[in-house]
Amino acid sequence: MIEIKFSANSIVELRALISDYLGVTPSKEEPKKKKVEKSVEEKSPEVVAPLEENVSSIALEDIRTLVLSGEIPKAKVKGLLGNFGVERITEVPEADYPIFYEQLSALKGE
Repeated sequence: MIEIKFSANSIVELRALISDYLGVTPSKEEPKKKKVEKSVEEKSPEVVAPLEENVSSIALEDIRTLVLSGEIPKAKVKGLLGNFGVERITEVPEADYPIFYEQLSALKGE
């Protein structure tokens, strides 16, 4: 294994050290910054609509019904709430309802 270390107080000094090591004459010009073009893809409404339907397909009442069914031990429900950083079902962010419901359903019969 070959290890080479360079120590410098600035990037300019480091470039000079590396250039000397490689036997290349460092240029005095600052390196030109590359212009980066950002491309923004437009999403069609057809792609976005199914995502919105999935988010709103699970309601707070669905979660309450599952919890109140008694099929999931209260300790497990509290543990799952803790995983989401909340203490009450009503504090679960609406955007997290589908994943919360899915994980809650997985706790049935455990």
